[in-house]
Amino acid sequence: MVPSRTLLAALVMLTLAAACKKSLEQVTAQYKPAIDKIVAQVKALPPRVRAVAPLTAPATSPIPGLVVFRRTFGNAVLVHERDLATPESFVYAPERPDIADALYGCISGTQTKTADGAGAIAFVEDGLKACTQIRYVLVMRTQKRRMAQMVGTAGFLGGAVSGDVLVYSLNGNYYGGFPWSAQSSDMVSVAANATQNDMQYALDAHMRDKVDRAIADGLNRAFPGSAW
Repeated sequence: MVPSRTLLAALVMLTLAAACKKSLEQVTAQYKPAIDKIVAQVKALPPRVRAVAPLTAPATSPIPGLVVFRRTFGNAVLVHERDLATPESFVYAPERPDIADALYGCISGTQTKTADGAGAIAFVEDGLKACTQIRYVLVMRTQKRRMAQMVGTAGFLGGAVSGDVLVYSLNGNYYGGFPWSAQSSDMVSVAANATQNDMQYALDAHMRDKVDRAIADGLNRAFPGSAW
């Protein structure tokens, strides 16, 4: 029996699809050079950052389309000043919002060794491809920090944190920045059976959320049209 043209076409498409599938090693090798370059540019920023006095008011140059990076979208990554020299590992900063982990996630993605199937490989590739779109660095600096602390078994002493954010392009151009400040709410919810450690973790997480919101608000005011 001679295969029909439809069947032959389907076989050709399946063959091409199989040939086009990338291995995990091919995916990480494809994007690693671009991400390594971004990391090197971030590591070059500390002297420029140290040269800028703490900001007490917004002072900015316009940047159209500034979008803070999340896993698959964005062109600006938030990095704590403590992490600039070694973004592949964190220096402990309890007030650092979770979104400041994004560059670390890009670096970790290039080191991925296992992925279960084509869907998982595609997931890794989507993330790494998005990382290569980073063009700006938002450097978070903390000038004052008093984290909330447990008092007794159920009370706590509220915290307050403040600092600024400086905005740079990857090639080191400075676009200014803005101050930010955050403080604890009067009440923080925890589970009824929470331990002392659970309660302290909840206080720290609450402060990180407050800092996240304060920086997002400051960014929107200083750089209208930006997205957090």
